[in-house]
Amino acid sequence: MRNLNSSGPNRHGAVAPLMALVIPVMLLVCGVCVNIAYMQLNKTELRVATDSAARAAGRAFSEYQDIDTAIGYAVSTGQLNNIGSQPLNIDPSPEAGEIEFGTTRRLNNGYGRYEFTGQDRAAVRDKTARATAIRVMGRRTTDSLGGSVQMLFAGFGPFSEFSPVAASTSTQVDRDIALVLDRSGSMLEYKDYDTFKSRVTELRDDYIISGTQRKYAIGWVGSRRYRYTYNPGDEDFHHFENRGYIDEWQYAKDMQDRRPGWGNQYNSNQPAPRHSRWHQLDLAVNAFLDVLEGTDQEERVAMVSFDGSARKDMALVSTFGSIRTQVAAIPPKNGTNISSGMQMGLNSITYGAANPNSRPYAAKTIVVLTDGQHEHHNYPTGPISMASTLVASHNVVIHTVTFSKSVPQSSKNEMAEVARIGGGRHYHADTGEELVDVFEQIANNLPTIITE
Repeated sequence: MRNLNSSGPNRHGAVAPLMALVIPVMLLVCGVCVNIAYMQLNKTELRVATDSAARAAGRAFSEYQDIDTAIGYAVSTGQLNNIGSQPLNIDPSPEAGEIEFGTTRRLNNGYGRYEFTGQDRAAVRDKTARATAIRVMGRRTTDSLGGSVQMLFAGFGPFSEFSPVAASTSTQVDRDIALVLDRSGSMLEYKDYDTFKSRVTELRDDYIISGTQRKYAIGWVGSRRYRYTYNPGDEDFHHFENRGYIDEWQYAKDMQDRRPGWGNQYNSNQPAPRHSRWHQLDLAVNAFLDVLEGTDQEERVAMVSFDGSARKDMALVSTFGSIRTQVAAIPPKNGTNISSGMQMGLNSITYGAANPNSRPYAAKTIVVLTDGQHEHHNYPTGPISMASTLVASHNVVIHTVTFSKSVPQSSKNEMAEVARIGGGRHYHADTGEELVDVFEQIANNLPTIITE
């Protein structure tokens, strides 16, 4: 009888040798895959860290116009980002070549990639070389400050460490700028209306006490609150000057010189008086232009002013003497049509046949200033609606400035919203000194882009 229990060779335990061979291979493959993924992660982290450092350095260089400040921002920003669980340490020394200053140009007639050309750092510092770009080299190599990156699984694969490198260039962009300035009648007022009124009242009270009520050097003329005058033939006139109120005296004298005799009719075609709001704006615009003339970029500036309507006072120019002359000569009048000014401002910098000096690749910026006396404007389109319209159709940044202590909070809020919509900033200045500082800040606020 056939034995059914008989079988072939005993195969128990035959898989064990196979698994002993396969498992190490699988672990090796897994280790290699993890290491490759880790390498890719660290490359991405290095790219982010380097871009951040370059952008921070570019913004600092733009705002402070100082290479050492820019270097400091590059180093500190790099240290905020980890690569392989260690911060990116950027060597600030010129010899390391990890932070370079130079220029970029776009190849292929402005349609290709950007090419960076480095400049000697010492020459950039002493202004004998031009710099519009900063190149940051992020390195985790054996000779860098942070050293190379160690693999998660050393020995899995041919390497136990790797040395990623990334370069990033932050380029400051040339700008076409429209200054949109409020030339409404309220810009004729004294730079600090409350102080002026209190001092005039004090002087008038002095005269009343001394029995010379009919002889006060300065007083209200007409129904408009900014109409002040003095009597040049009054023997007590210099009492006003002797009290130390020199600015008020000059303002009153200029106002009277533009209103012959004691009449109420102001000569609206004459420039604004000294120490008026417009005069303070004139000083701020000149400070703005001074900053632009000191940068390495080529900014072009157009000027628009508005009262009840807007007009283009100056087309885009790259030298600013004509703008300085023009802004000093403008006489503030009536009305506050901010929206019309914003539209005209955009029209003055938009690239096309109407603006031969406008550049297709320059960043477009509008700076709108108002003294805030527009809460009752009844023009068809308000500033907020106009801002939405402009940014919907054009790549433009809008900064807004409100000026004077008497600006209503509602006007500040409105202009802040205009700036938010326009991707810019809202600034407020109570005094002429603060206004100069604001315009200098805006002039230094150069746009930057990553070009490498």
